[in-house]
Amino acid sequence: MPANHRAVPQANARRSAVVRRRDGTLVAYMREEDEIKRRVLVSESRDDGETWTVARWTDIPNPNSSLEVLALRDGRWVMAFNDTEERRDSLALAMSEDEGRTWPMKRHVERKPGGSFDYPSLIQTRDGLLHLTYSHQPGSPPGRSIRHTVVEPEWIAASAP
Repeated sequence: MPANHRAVPQANARRSAVVRRRDGTLVAYMREEDEIKRRVLVSESRDDGETWTVARWTDIPNPNSSLEVLALRDGRWVMAFNDTEERRDSLALAMSEDEGRTWPMKRHVERKPGGSFDYPSLIQTRDGLLHLTYSHQPGSPPGRSIRHTVVEPEWIAASAP
């Protein structure tokens, strides 16, 4: 298979979250719909999205759910994702200090067996705070809503090993 090809980097990769590195490289993180390895996929483009590398698996677990990645103003990256292989009952924020090459810091926003926390969206406001919204279904009592959570980036960074 060629190293680069047009459009979607891999047939089983969907719903990409794209971030640009300082050197201009676009990095796309995607969910894997075939559920072969239940991991986040990643692909890169060095020509503003004209061509992409074939998507490869990362070591980041994911139960075929969407994710969000954001480059912060200070250069760190944050990922919002379901961090399990099977269910969406755990939603985490991870932080990278090397533009997505590694994600050593992680904090849980939600963890409740039987719950469902998915479809995250993430922005950083002028004051530096991170605003996270996501579908929230705690399990019992039944019901579904959108939850809005605000965190400081340092809250995630404090989880560093």
